[in-house]
Amino acid sequence: MRSKIAEHLAILGGCALRRSNLSGSVRGFYFRLAHTGFANAAEEHGLHVSCPWRIERLDHIYTGSADYLERGDLDSDPPWEFGRPWGTLQQERIEALLAENWAPLVVEAIEADDMGGVAIGMSNSFKLVLFPSGSRGEQWRFLPAGDRPHFVMEDGS
Repeated sequence: MRSKIAEHLAILGGCALRRSNLSGSVRGFYFRLAHTGFANAAEEHGLHVSCPWRIERLDHIYTGSADYLERGDLDSDPPWEFGRPWGTLQQERIEALLAENWAPLVVEAIEADDMGGVAIGMSNSFKLVLFPSGSRGEQWRFLPAGDRPHFVMEDGS
């Protein structure tokens, strides 16, 4: 399994993490070549993540899937409610990560395991780690740019 994952994700080498969004419970991470400016969807590689994930830096967790449940430090809106797509600690940390002081976060290494887990090593010692935690359903999906077929990690294999 690990070689199949590495083969599909190898195209991310040299690409930079440029944006992220949330659609329901799926976090999207989008990559494109580091030296390119604005890109349309046809030029981006997407990674749609339904399983637990985290972004690490050196010896700590920068943010992760569980931070969606936490109110952001900068959110002063008194009626903050669980489930809002904005005002979460996760969104706040990702926005800070993608700000100019860190950018670009260029993919330098891909490591996969036999359970569908992936660690995407990036510049500035950041790492995006996906760790499937269920035996059924889609865990994550890689959408390469262009007309290439999607690669779907699902059902625990």
